[in-house]
Amino acid sequence: HVATQGDPLKGVETAYERLHTVGSDVFTFVVDNAFPDTQQGARDTLNMVHKVLGADVDGNNFLQLDNVMNGKYKFPTEKQDVEQYFKFTESYSKLIQAKYPNDKKLDDAIDHQMRYWLDKPIVDYINDKLPVGEGETKASAYLKWVEEMGIVSGNPEAGYHNRTENEKDLNPQNQKITAGHIEVIFTNDGSHTVSMWNELKPDETNPERYDSNPETYKPTKENPDILKNIANTDSANYSDPKIKNGKYQNSGDRHELLDVKFPEKNEPKLRLEAKKEYDETHDYKTDLEKIRGDK
Repeated sequence: HVATQGDPLKGVETAYERLHTVGSDVFTFVVDNAFPDTQQGARDTLNMVHKVLGADVDGNNFLQLDNVMNGKYKFPTEKQDVEQYFKFTESYSKLIQAKYPNDKKLDDAIDHQMRYWLDKPIVDYINDKLPVGEGETKASAYLKWVEEMGIVSGNPEAGYHNRTENEKDLNPQNQKITAGHIEVIFTNDGSHTVSMWNELKPDETNPERYDSNPETYKPTKENPDILKNIANTDSANYSDPKIKNGKYQNSGDRHELLDVKFPEKNEPKLRLEAKKEYDETHDYKTDLEKIRGDK
């Protein structure tokens, strides 16, 4: 399907580019068909994906994807590619489920921290390219877009994304929208995403890696909420959300084991420091109808 007339090499170039675009139809096809559909096959496939992306946990226990940062592989940036990417996040989550069957708890730093990277292309697209019409916010435009794609949106409890310094600090209340396995956090007014990817900086000594040193991210007058944003960041969910009659019910039966009860040792030091500063959580659930403007 990539062959073109007039230039016999064009199809090869296109296929190569698709193979090296994370979450493209070609990339996801390879992931879905690389190894047998078994627990060991899931382990082998995940190891393959991590290897080609250059996954490496650095000295601050932060997962770097070296081959994404150096350009050997790239995340999607255009609308149709980002739409295909949602299918890859489902495939990746299925592999995690197969690697950790039944009541087994996720216990691997790379497996755990890939959830942050899975969200990154979606957050970047919302920040940089998502069309926002008159009277819309980024949150309402995103919600409309995923539902146009036929993805059921959800609004699970958002307490872990509304961390505050003390129990009396109830505002602002960040909004949480799930779509399949992707989770995006927005500011209360829906105008901006809340994500550690908005705060992370390139390492000055190695620009092809992120600076993961917590000392780099001290609050400043210009950005007093930097640690708050890192503490409240998005993080993709590996559990299948429970959908009934086309409506979101909850985060799924395996949400606690795969997405919530991970060992703290699997977290990067930066998030541990941020969560230490912002350790109070409050019960809060996003009102999707309000974001849509239905009321």
